[in-house]
Amino acid sequence: MFAMLRCVVTALAVVAATVGATAPAPAPSSEAPLGWCDVAVGVATAPGPTTYAFGLTTPAPSGRASGTLSIFTGTGRYDVRFTDVVVPHVLGDGNDHSATPIVVRFERPVFVQAAVITALDGPTSGACKPFYSPYSRSGSIGWTRIEPLAAFAQRAAGTVPVRAPVPVPYAAVICEVPYSQASTLRALEPHFDTKWSGDTTVLVTVDVDGRAMDAQVDTSSGHSELDAVAVDAARRSLFKPATFDCAPVVGTYRFIVTFDR
Repeated sequence: MFAMLRCVVTALAVVAATVGATAPAPAPSSEAPLGWCDVAVGVATAPGPTTYAFGLTTPAPSGRASGTLSIFTGTGRYDVRFTDVVVPHVLGDGNDHSATPIVVRFERPVFVQAAVITALDGPTSGACKPFYSPYSRSGSIGWTRIEPLAAFAQRAAGTVPVRAPVPVPYAAVICEVPYSQASTLRALEPHFDTKWSGDTTVLVTVDVDGRAMDAQVDTSSGHSELDAVAVDAARRSLFKPATFDCAPVVGTYRFIVTFDR
């Protein structure tokens, strides 16, 4: 039987097992366009009414990073500095890490609309455009290959929070959908006659034009031939890019192909 396509939007969630202090800085992804952060806010939880915890992931090999986490509340932007934070590869790379929670305490309850990385230190220091993963007040809206959300939340609850800095005045851009995840516009459905069955899940990085700039197997069907067909279908599909402040940004998409015998 031919493959049946299922496409599921998702953001990225964060991650797992501890590592030593020798982890290198994340290597920039060969597929990442110049000027874009290669670190994203992979998960966000709210341990308390005025406290939020953020964890980071990267499409590049796991490592450590320093930079600025910008938290947007609609009327203000809080730029939180982080240093030498463990950043794991979202799919795992044989050197799984435990993401260091960045826990921020505000003076009063705030409505967090988004949290993104806006600057990274070396090897190319300075401001960068975000890989966008939106925040959800109900917890993670993503998924993870490394650690369940509950485990991250438990570690975050035991982390000493930093006080939110004085906010920078911020006026959100007005449009119908200021923040959104990537979605499918035209999914290529592979026609592949197979004696096997199974699901292949592909993590697709979608550029600002809605095209796949990278596609990697997240969950294998158990058959390399089927996985290759699924990755090819994801690369040849067309997507609607994620948006941040009404502008298209690099985002991620979960692309699932179901093969039936």
